Amino acid sequence: MRSSRRWTRASVYIVAVLVAYAAGCSNAPSSSNPAPATADVTALIAAGDPERGAAIFLGQAADVAAPACVTCHAVEAGAAPTSLGPNLTGIAIRAGTTVPNQSAEAYLWESIVAPNTHLAPGYSENIMLTVYGDLLTEQDIADVVRYLLTLES
Repeated sequence: MRSSRRWTRASVYIVAVLVAYAAGCSNAPSSSNPAPATADVTALIAAGDPERGAAIFLGQAADVAAPACVTCHAVEAGAAPTSLGPNLTGIAIRAGTTVPNQSAEAYLWESIVAPNTHLAPGYSENIMLTVYGDLLTEQDIADVVRYLLTLES
């Protein structure tokens, strides 16, 4: 009986890892599209659409081919951890204080296009897909960041 439980747990773990990999939460070549200058990022984000950003995050934007962020990130307080990416509840508050002298907007933008630059505690490099800067337009990224900036609690 114990042996069968171990195999079941191992099977569930293996399937979860394979699903995450297929969904795009694995390492891939880095984005060739670096973040714009800080002033440009701020201007782009100011013009971003948080509703469209939410649709992109949830994988509901028909015109976006990138994997949905919610595949790996929860955005609800108390949500069970996905174990793939950190829960982004309250990220709007944390983002501005995570890296000294970096705005919340710049931190979030960089976290999307260069996710290995600043890692959340308990997470290692090469878990998040590193080509979102290639898969998403600057407007898409601005929209997602505007959405993330609404996640204050």
